[in-house]
Amino acid sequence: MPAPSAQHVINLVVASGIKAILNFSPETLEVPSGVKLKSVDLTVSLESLSFYLARGEADEE
Repeated sequence: MPAPSAQHVINLVVASGIKAILNFSPETLEVPSGVKLKSVDLTVSLESLSFYLARGEADEE
């Protein structure tokens, strides 16, 4: 999904009654009060995981 479409999709999801959303888009999204939005930057997470794997520290977390 292109990043600009993310808010539209969020609006549809909220309208359907979903109260918690995990966001993988790079957009800053808005949700009404009562809806929990957690944004995850996969690039940073993958870079971190790769760093620990390269150092042999993957089993420590």
